[in-house]
Amino acid sequence: MQAKHEWRKKEKSFYLPKNKPETLTVPKFSFISIQGEGSPASSAFTKKVEALYALAYTIKMMPKKMDKPPQGYFDFTVYPLEGVWDINEKAKANFDGTINKDELVYRLMIRQPDFVDQAFYRDMLELAKQKKANPLFEQLSFEQIEEGKTVQMLHVGPFDDEPQSFEKMEAFYAAYRQFGEIINDPNLAIEFKLDPGDSFIVDNTRVLHGRAGYAADQGSRWLQGCYADKDSLLSHLSVLNQQST
Repeated sequence: MQAKHEWRKKEKSFYLPKNKPETLTVPKFSFISIQGEGSPASSAFTKKVEALYALAYTIKMMPKKMDKPPQGYFDFTVYPLEGVWDINEKAKANFDGTINKDELVYRLMIRQPDFVDQAFYRDMLELAKQKKANPLFEQLSFEQIEEGKTVQMLHVGPFDDEPQSFEKMEAFYAAYRQFGEIINDPNLAIEFKLDPGDSFIVDNTRVLHGRAGYAADQGSRWLQGCYADKDSLLSHLSVLNQQST
């Protein structure tokens, strides 16, 4: 039997980030989602979250009772609630730097494992409706989202202080882009050709280096690479110097 998939253990890079900015490539994932507007402290927000989790746990539990579970099924821990937040158009037109939570718009999501497709989602949605009627079930949807390359960090503190974390991520990304421009600037690169028998020694902690591409039908290339532990070498030299004095 396949072990239970626990995102806290298997997908730490996606769901347990560090408290400092870092880059991450997020592939295509499937989600059940619901959209809304208003404060997250409102009862309407709470009811939307309840509808999401009701379906999420139906998807988790029902295959265990099926004679023929969906192809690729495995037991899993329900994924955490995620959200994409913005302000409504009226608030954007009159934005003065402050955010009124009643003017927030959002899309709440819970990720689904790979075995969940559109057809299985519809079947589970019908089962959830039969178990407990909820008008918000009609607002749920199944979608796939591919974020691609992103910047993320763990925010520690109250929600009202989140802009401080956003500022850190924006500063990090600005520096990240500037670094990318520097290393891809041909005016800052030194190119040379190694002849047979040549040796090239470089300090990996000081110099960014690489090899240019070549066409296999226009020649061949053979390069023997090796690494030296500089700290170990310096330590050994220091011991020899002490022994010789």
